[in-house]
Amino acid sequence: MEHILRGAAQLKTSGTLTEGICQLKENAHAHDIVLLDLGLPDAGTGVDALMRVKEANKEIPVIIITGNDDFELMQEASRHGASDYILKTQLNIEGLLESMKLAVKRAERTRRRSGAKERVDNIITSADNIIQTLNTVVNGHANVELHS
Repeated sequence: MEHILRGAAQLKTSGTLTEGICQLKENAHAHDIVLLDLGLPDAGTGVDALMRVKEANKEIPVIIITGNDDFELMQEASRHGASDYILKTQLNIEGLLESMKLAVKRAERTRRRSGAKERVDNIITSADNIIQTLNTVVNGHANVELHS
């Protein structure tokens, strides 16, 4: 992988899935994307490795790199949050960089939408609290003193 991305991106590599997950947990914000090789010694079977990465950081985009062209595995990986699934036999710098760029952009849009939704939810909660307080005051269930 390093020879493919040389000069195009900063890359941290791990010899095992466990090592990679430790790096991810140590400084989650230092990583933009995970390129996950399902051939790692401790990757498990199917999408086990993907699920372990997502447990460590559910928001990080993950591109699976594998030699396994099993269509059912591709679908399962997609259902479990893989941003892309690239066969090693079809791996090239242009395609990989484009896939990485798209995955990071999608993740950023999702984070922005999530942040906006959280802000709207907070505004609605605050408005509900204000309405409830005003209703209490209007209905005479609370003594309110106004000071100038």
